[in-house]
Amino acid sequence: LPVNIIEAMYCELPVVAKECRGMSDLIKDKKNGFLIKRNLEKEFTDTIEKIYLNKIDTVKIKNENKKDSKKYLLDNILKEYIKIYEKSRR
Repeated sequence: LPVNIIEAMYCELPVVAKECRGMSDLIKDKKNGFLIKRNLEKEFTDTIEKIYLNKIDTVKIKNENKKDSKKYLLDNILKEYIKIYEKSRR
């Protein structure tokens, strides 16, 4: 997963990303960011401009990002690794 996107989410930034593996795992379009289909550069730049000009309400998106990013904090990841390790030992 792209760590820079997780960091942006944790900082409550609205994320605009191309729709591809990794990004699609983290960003749910219009829920916690914006996924732009490939080869739609105009849509990509238009979305960034709308965010910059406050034409898109990003309060809900920022809150979702903070909440969603917490599952990737070190403590949570370690718990998952421990579960996997313990399961493999059985």
